Amino acid sequence: MDQVARDFAFLVTDWEFIGPLARPGLYDAVFERADLLIRVWFWTGYMGDCGLETDIAESATDANGDHRYGGLGTLYVGAGLGPAQHVPGGRALRKHLTQHAAALRRLMPKVVGPEWDDLVTCFRSVAPLPTLFEAVDAYRWSPGDPVVEP
Repeated sequence: MDQVARDFAFLVTDWEFIGPLARPGLYDAVFERADLLIRVWFWTGYMGDCGLETDIAESATDANGDHRYGGLGTLYVGAGLGPAQHVPGGRALRKHLTQHAAALRRLMPKVVGPEWDDLVTCFRSVAPLPTLFEAVDAYRWSPGDPVVEP
């Protein structure tokens, strides 16, 4: 969590997000502001496989109560900022975390600008917000809190 806070600090200082918010026992961090939520999360799978994902979601819901969101890699490539290799998600978690932060830093002007609607319309998914973020048990993380680092 310390590295997430360091690498994604620009969201707080430059883009007025609060966070990271964390949930005990889960390997994710959420940054939020009135219109957007960004979730950085770590997953484990079969035979010790693991990875990293970053999702960007609108706070507002559509007529079905779903939130439009997209994965960082898909939105980054869709915005023409570079290849998918700039947003890897495999085993080298610390390195990939830094790469996700760098890609998100490049994408943020489009996320908060007029390009967002076209991006999220073309390269998105929809889901109920609790499925993605489940902020009910979230708490504000501070350096030194007992959260397991990736």
